[in-house]
Amino acid sequence: MPETPFPKLESDVLAKWQQLDLNLLVEKISTDRAKQFVFFDGPPFTNGLPHYGHILAGTIKDAMVRYHLLKGEGVKIQFGWDTHGLPVEYEIEKELGLKSKTDIEMFGIDTFTAACEASVLKYEKEWQSTIVRMGRLGDVEHPYTTMQRDYMESIWWVVKTIYDRGLLTNSFKSLPYCPRCATPLSNFELNQGYKDNIPAETVYVKFKRRGTENSYFLAWTTTPWTLPGNAALAVNPDADYVVIKTDKDEYYCIAKERQESLGIVGEVVVTKSGRELADERYEPLYPEAGDFDVHNYPEGSAYKVVAADWVSLSDGTGIVHVAPAFGEDDLQTGQQDKLPLLKTLDDQGHMLAPEFVNGDWFEKANPKITADLVERNLLFKQEHIEHTYPFCWRCDTPLIYLATPAWFVDVSKVKDQLLANNQKINWVPEHLKDGRFGKWLEGARDWAISRNRYWGNPLPIWHCQACDQFQVFGSTTELQAKQCNDTPLANLHRPYIDLVEVHCGCGGIAKRIPDVLDCWFESGAMPYAHQHFPQDFGGDIEQFMRKKERPADLFGASGDKRIGEETIRQTAQSGRFPATFIAEGLDQTRGWFYTLHVLATILADTPAFENVIVNGLILAKDGKKLSKRLKNYPPVEEIFGQFGADSLRWFLLGSPAVEAEEVRFSSEAVQDVMRKRLMILLNTLHFYTTYSQLHALPVSAGMAWPEAKSFLNRWFVSRVDGALSDIDTAYGGYRLPRAVRALGELVEDLSLWFVRRSRGSVRADAEKSEAVETLTVLRVALLKMAHAILPVAPFFAEHLYQAVSAGSGEKSIQLSAWPETLEVSIPLLNEMANTRLVISHLLRLRQEHNLPVKQPLALAKIDTVVGPEAIQLIKDEVNVLAVQLLEPGEQPPVGKGSPTSASTPVWLDTLITPELTRMAEERELVRTVQKMRKQAGVNYDQSVSLCLITESKSLLEELRERLRGYEERLHLTSISNSSADDDLISESHARSEVVVGGQTVPLILTG
Repeated sequence: MPETPFPKLESDVLAKWQQLDLNLLVEKISTDRAKQFVFFDGPPFTNGLPHYGHILAGTIKDAMVRYHLLKGEGVKIQFGWDTHGLPVEYEIEKELGLKSKTDIEMFGIDTFTAACEASVLKYEKEWQSTIVRMGRLGDVEHPYTTMQRDYMESIWWVVKTIYDRGLLTNSFKSLPYCPRCATPLSNFELNQGYKDNIPAETVYVKFKRRGTENSYFLAWTTTPWTLPGNAALAVNPDADYVVIKTDKDEYYCIAKERQESLGIVGEVVVTKSGRELADERYEPLYPEAGDFDVHNYPEGSAYKVVAADWVSLSDGTGIVHVAPAFGEDDLQTGQQDKLPLLKTLDDQGHMLAPEFVNGDWFEKANPKITADLVERNLLFKQEHIEHTYPFCWRCDTPLIYLATPAWFVDVSKVKDQLLANNQKINWVPEHLKDGRFGKWLEGARDWAISRNRYWGNPLPIWHCQACDQFQVFGSTTELQAKQCNDTPLANLHRPYIDLVEVHCGCGGIAKRIPDVLDCWFESGAMPYAHQHFPQDFGGDIEQFMRKKERPADLFGASGDKRIGEETIRQTAQSGRFPATFIAEGLDQTRGWFYTLHVLATILADTPAFENVIVNGLILAKDGKKLSKRLKNYPPVEEIFGQFGADSLRWFLLGSPAVEAEEVRFSSEAVQDVMRKRLMILLNTLHFYTTYSQLHALPVSAGMAWPEAKSFLNRWFVSRVDGALSDIDTAYGGYRLPRAVRALGELVEDLSLWFVRRSRGSVRADAEKSEAVETLTVLRVALLKMAHAILPVAPFFAEHLYQAVSAGSGEKSIQLSAWPETLEVSIPLLNEMANTRLVISHLLRLRQEHNLPVKQPLALAKIDTVVGPEAIQLIKDEVNVLAVQLLEPGEQPPVGKGSPTSASTPVWLDTLITPELTRMAEERELVRTVQKMRKQAGVNYDQSVSLCLITESKSLLEELRERLRGYEERLHLTSISNSSADDDLISESHARSEVVVGGQTVPLILTG
């Protein structure tokens, strides 16, 4: 692929920014500005390399930051890294060859967490390099990290505040659980790992009814490994159930509604409602599993039929096998009916019972249990299905639902506040507010925030076994006040914090619970933690707790203290919270956006952010996901090296991906943006530079329009200011694709209409005042457009600004202000639009009649009233000698030209006279000479000579006649002729052929 100028251009601009220390200059001007644009940059994990998804989100963020700086607002840009959590632990386990939590503890928690800490910033330099190269503002050398002590301490305050408000509870619930990582997940983490078309074996099991010889309840399950944990069979209380005698003298009890689907034929001997079946007994499949009852319930509490409203009649048998240890509905039913909880699986996914599968990974137990049921004649039938199943988003292990003790944020208690605060947020695209995000809030469940792991922020909760009471600490100061040993608090990570013991009010000693926090909790708390709030906002946390007495608690209880609320309000007033703007991918509606929203609602009853742009997914050009293994996308460095970061940014910000849609990515698409946008702008800049030097245009960075006299210049002034107003509105409304589209249309009008039509007015032989006016209009337009382009393509915007202002403006365009605009002349814009429409119709007629534009025509008639300057534009563009207005009802001469129609209300005289042919040849001759000058590479003001290769004096005179009047424009000093063997030919700069007097003859150009 040919080399492009933009990578070098961007390298030079980047060097200039670094020399200026632009980030420091931006920080200084931001500090002095009254209005603050508060921006939170979500912390990514740096244990992997940045990809196009990160670049997309980062470009959106940077675009909005740069725009608001231009609008005179201050912005604090703080990068940060997520450093805790299972993603890090999983990588270290693989690196060290550790297979389980037991392996970690034998290896040593201190050594393991040290290895995690050493690895988390593995790719920090690569992240920093990519962020800088893509043109983002901000200091990447001094980020915050979630493992910093100050950050961790602020998280403790968040936990303590939630606990004090009665919204943090310790309970036993059925949670999605990763047996590989041996820890539960939150419900929004669950949604990140679903896979489709996962094979499974559905088994229909015969549970023998107690006291019978050959009568069975038929129940079904897709997880045979849970059958040893069976404690009951659930039926729908309002459904009818039948007992069917089959030709094998076996009796099957199923829901009447399911008989036909199951294909069970036989005599119905009994019909009962589900409610009547309740409390009937059956024989356990694996009696030995009773030894694993967590509750130690008395004998007789298990192996009975229970009624449950959740039992479906749309599949299965209408009878559901209930294993309280392994399912949400199962656990709830078990708690209501006081069923034993038979935990026949250990925390790392290995079976504990029955004996023949003891120690097996749960999935490997399925075929063994099925085979055992077959051997004992307890399997009615088996079916292969494919279904959607959740996998761990970190390690890709199949998840299970496991009854687990954990600490929960009681999100369900604040659901109304969550929904109300969501209505205060401007979502882009808007449908996410009440759609994906709003519906997720409507179904919000309590948030399991504890993890039975090692590398994370330890839950600041201490438990006294003597009185079974908990103490939660919101700062190290609070902890030290209760500490009863001398363990230092320099490192708040495990295992060091585990050694700290505290006094309990009962006189006993409390020890910290072993859990760490969900890493999503840490990222959701970043608005407070990255600023060390509240510790850096007034000192001791106790001072904040006394700030304000609330008349009534927002969440039900009255008369309590709203811990830290006033401080948060002060923070909001000082411009630090909530965020004016954030941006991330669509998946974060159930991730970072959600955790930010939950915590801000609980802590301050406010949204954490006011505006959010949600981006979609970038796919390969074949529509598949980007895959390193498939190598179906070009590396980021390759795109930067070929087309530059600006081309990539322009493509991304103008794509549907900015509106939460999918977009296919290819190097060809980026190249197309470079060619149709940046290359056009670069060529326009070259045009301006060339002719501004020719006419000695004064250097200026001013953006006040000159007094425009010509129709084209007056139109372009309104065109630019109208576009800037539209772009300003789009940026201000967080509608980046709209801004990019408007920019693209303006670039096209700049090049294909204004510059092209202005070439004649800025030639060396043009009138001085006319040339200065046009070039001044162009200069102001380029300066204004540089500002509009800055959020999208900052490198080129800087280059354009500096080149046009020639050092007379700010050190950087980023330090200047968004341009002011004049009132747009709508009549003028409409007149030009009508003129261009007429031209389009006439050119189409020429094409239909095979009349090339270089051939002049005598007359065009139009039905649109436009001014004389517009008429001249039509003449020039269509190459006609006269333009007349079609009178109402006028019928143009038949047979002389092209007829009008409803869709094309114009007419052309298509008759080509000898004089028109001569004019065409003359204009083609001038065009040919201009082309030869360009081919020879001579300067625009360099004089040249022409020589016609002919011995005909008449042809020579004809050539001179046709070029008479063009000598000054073409800088011709002489026109001569020569024979074909003349030595002059070898000295020629360029040669071509021209038509003179109806004959085609060679022509050479010499200096």
